[in-house]
Amino acid sequence: GITGSSWFARPLENRSPESLRKDFLTQGRDWQFTLNETCSISRGISDMLLQGWGEKIRIFPGMPYEWKDALFLDLLTEGAFKISALRKHGKTCWVKITANSDNICRLLSPFDDEKFHITGETTAKEGNLLIWKMRKGQTVELFSDGNNMIDLKNEITRIK
Repeated sequence: GITGSSWFARPLENRSPESLRKDFLTQGRDWQFTLNETCSISRGISDMLLQGWGEKIRIFPGMPYEWKDALFLDLLTEGAFKISALRKHGKTCWVKITANSDNICRLLSPFDDEKFHITGETTAKEGNLLIWKMRKGQTVELFSDGNNMIDLKNEITRIK
């Protein structure tokens, strides 16, 4: 059978447009590429790390209890926010949010009941919801006590 990219190397002369189209879409296989089937794993992992819906951003909302350490960088979410976050020993310790447009950021506090700090903006708090206005290009960092000096290179190496 045809494997890898060798399907594309088949001679193109004397082939109908239908045949070429079918080979391009299926690469000689009996199935077609679909986002539903082939991207569901990456979508599931992204949803464990970050969710933005209902005008609220959620950091590490679906992390399994056993996964104590995690780091993601520059994921995009609802409201045109670019977000990075670090989880150590089962707790979120650092979040960085950059606005890609003028918008109001509504973040469900990822710090549970622990004390945290924020740089770059003053927040309003409604229960466990943190709210503040952001301008395009503005960056805000939130960190739990003792985590204001994050060495990302070291954390990437440690988590690997």
